[in-house]
Amino acid sequence: MKQFYFSIFWSLLCVSITAQTVLYVNPNIADATNADGSLGNPYNDIAVAVELAVANGGGEVVVIDGEYDMTNKAVSISTSATVLTPVIIKPQTKAGVILNFNGRFGFEFQNDSKYITLEGFELNGQTNNIDYWPIVSKAFWGDTSIPRNGGLAVILDGQHITIKDNYIHDWYQKGVEIRDARYVVVEGNIIENIAITSLTGGHGIMRQQKGQEFFDDDLMNVYRWDIKENLVFNVQQTIYSWVPNKGFIEMVIDEGKSILIDDPKDTDGTQEHMSARIKNNIIAFGSVDHIRLKSTPNLEVSHNSIYTEGINADGISDKQGDTDTAQFINFKCHNNASQTVTTVSAIEIDKAVEQTINGGGIPEVSGNYAMDGRIKPNNQSGLTKLTNSQLFINPNSGNFRINPSLNLPASTGVETFVLDNLDQKIIDFNVLVAPSVRKVDHLRLTQTILDNIPGLNDGIVNNESVFTDYGMMSTNHHTITFNVVDGAWKTDTNSPAQQNFELNPVYYEWYDQVATNYLNNMGAEYERIRWGNSEVMQNQNFDEDWLTVSQITSDSNTVINGYDNDFVLDGDILIDFENYIPEIGDEFDLIFAKTIISANNTGGLFDRVLFKGFTPENYMLDIVNKDEGQAVRLTISATLSIASGLDKNDDIQIIPNPASENFKIHTDKSLDSIKLYDLLGREINIQSKVTRFNQGYTVNIAPFDPGVYFVKIKNEVIRLIVN
Repeated sequence: MKQFYFSIFWSLLCVSITAQTVLYVNPNIADATNADGSLGNPYNDIAVAVELAVANGGGEVVVIDGEYDMTNKAVSISTSATVLTPVIIKPQTKAGVILNFNGRFGFEFQNDSKYITLEGFELNGQTNNIDYWPIVSKAFWGDTSIPRNGGLAVILDGQHITIKDNYIHDWYQKGVEIRDARYVVVEGNIIENIAITSLTGGHGIMRQQKGQEFFDDDLMNVYRWDIKENLVFNVQQTIYSWVPNKGFIEMVIDEGKSILIDDPKDTDGTQEHMSARIKNNIIAFGSVDHIRLKSTPNLEVSHNSIYTEGINADGISDKQGDTDTAQFINFKCHNNASQTVTTVSAIEIDKAVEQTINGGGIPEVSGNYAMDGRIKPNNQSGLTKLTNSQLFINPNSGNFRINPSLNLPASTGVETFVLDNLDQKIIDFNVLVAPSVRKVDHLRLTQTILDNIPGLNDGIVNNESVFTDYGMMSTNHHTITFNVVDGAWKTDTNSPAQQNFELNPVYYEWYDQVATNYLNNMGAEYERIRWGNSEVMQNQNFDEDWLTVSQITSDSNTVINGYDNDFVLDGDILIDFENYIPEIGDEFDLIFAKTIISANNTGGLFDRVLFKGFTPENYMLDIVNKDEGQAVRLTISATLSIASGLDKNDDIQIIPNPASENFKIHTDKSLDSIKLYDLLGREINIQSKVTRFNQGYTVNIAPFDPGVYFVKIKNEVIRLIVN
């Protein structure tokens, strides 16, 4: 009898499959009023074609090969197919369609959508085509007019949705977000360059249940969500996150997780009616957690390969989450391979293990290997710590196969068939798998945010629309506290009366160093010290109690870029020559703006011009016309001497210069002493390292750090480069 019913079911299914239609779509067509969905007369709307396909018994919605501008063309699907009438959305040929989005989302599968597959597309959010600094300086403060291009590539509600074999890249928020969806498969996708310009937390693949709760048991042997066989890399948030109603901003990078799992919201008390899986994924080059877990029942994490060199980047890490409504129950962790730096966790599953045990179960943990990074629990069977080697053959070139010299079991990490499939997709989509070249410049990033606080220091009296001038710096330079002005912003954001900005450690350590060391404790007289490299997109008044630090190095100098805004200068400026000796005629533009004037009444642009490590003998600091605006230009008109009072003379030869192991002083004079000074004018004792030879002296410099030094011979000074 069972065989009879199965035969009927199979016959109906075959009839259904053979009856399915193929509808073509060309999103570039402006008017598809008379379209019939044929190759020669395609539709122009993917969602409409899906709805028609379902009405016709399911089938394929095929986007004709090409690259499409999807400006204001987000695809929102709410059509419910069935298990017998599924719909596949696919390109005409494999990897043949590029969809370029610039809106809040690309594809949105709404609650009513069912049995639909999105397969084989390149989804480009185009965040690599926008200017980073307007987002930092304006969008950070809520200016919604600043273009950011694509936000979330795929949003998943609905049931039985599959996102498969797509190339998803350059989105500012998320690659795939699983919301109130059930029976979702995210399989075989390449996801890269996500969250670069996120302002509130961007992630590669995120499970974030919003509001829908499921109180009935899931289908047996069907995962509520199944994240498998994906390559996820370069998920890196590079702008600090800020939630105004919390009353503070921590200027650190703590978002940008490659795979992030949040708590399920079901509240029936047992949480045992679901299962989920994260399997056979390669996750690499992220800036924070690569697989971040919260309490999820019946969760399997297996055969994942993880690699990072980030100083804040954990491999697999768990978080307890809301223990009142969710628990790790029946947790499984098998055959994962994770390499991180030693200061972070390569595999951290102690909470998942503990909750499973406390729930009366036995956690299944076996065959996991962690290279260099920490492991938790460190006594867990099936969790092995390795050190001082390379876990993968060549991850920085995209080879994530296990290093054969380690002799690990063949089951370790991503399985071979998955690696082969991903290698082919890399070729199909022409993807370069390598670490991102983007680095966060914390000094510039922090200063740019501070320079663009709405209303502050913008040269217009009494228009502080959000914050009052200037904010109170804490005595340890870690925090700036701002009073919030009553107004629409305060009401809209539900902001408290004060906002505390926790400065980035790189910034406050630099700040403290300038305030105490470089200026010999003169920093106490300044209300604020500011870094001389920022992007300022509003008018700016430099306060008389400010110190501006402009750094000049051998290959660059810091610049305050004021665009088409107006600047009023005041206070002091510190010229910091770092590994660079200025020459006569050198010119450095330190500040750009539309117009620049000075409020200083002593005749100069600033109250005082200071030089780190040097005493100024002759220089000019002027406002000059440049391009369509003005610049503050530093011109060296005579050689600056180092702080000990040493002019420069080339009469005595030093060979070689640059030098590494030693150098020779060629002279026929008898020298009483040879002195060596560093850039700060500090003498380095070298008497024991000087030996005489026929034409002069040899000085051993092998122990010295690379950099610029000065050799003083009697009253003559020669610049020496040690490399």
